[in-house]
Amino acid sequence: SIEKTVENWMFIGDWIISYICTDQEIPVVSISPEVLEQSVKDIAYYSYGYFGTHRAYAASAIWRAIFRDIDNYIGKAASATKFKLYSAHDTTIVALLVSLGFTDDKLPPFRSHFALELWKQNGKYILRTVFNGDPVSIDFMNGQQAVDYYKLKEKMASEGYLKYCLEEFPLK
Repeated sequence: SIEKTVENWMFIGDWIISYICTDQEIPVVSISPEVLEQSVKDIAYYSYGYFGTHRAYAASAIWRAIFRDIDNYIGKAASATKFKLYSAHDTTIVALLVSLGFTDDKLPPFRSHFALELWKQNGKYILRTVFNGDPVSIDFMNGQQAVDYYKLKEKMASEGYLKYCLEEFPLK
């Protein structure tokens, strides 16, 4: 009895995914395997597809927070720590991935993680991005998986990746 709209289909798909991701049996037996599969693909397309056409919007604030924390660590600020842990929903992980040029036909699996590793090599800071244990290529950095930290930050700033949601995390 639900009206057939794109928005309602996305709600249904999100509901189905919440059951699948928590290994629970879906309480409706009339959903075919084809509908299950299509709903998961459609939710992923909506997430990666929308963020893919608006790469800078979705991840701007989180990148600024990450860069602020890395800069504090490099500058040895009193509040800086060697390890930071952020908690996020799959949509934030998708936003971070898409901002680097990554795309997929399924949402990040339940309990996914996106890691940023900061290395110091020959006096330079190198940043490597890793999704669920696999390094992520950064399309606008010639497909590299480990990049000069300051060049990445400069490129993201010059391309407009850091200019949204300014009242929440102002640029320094």
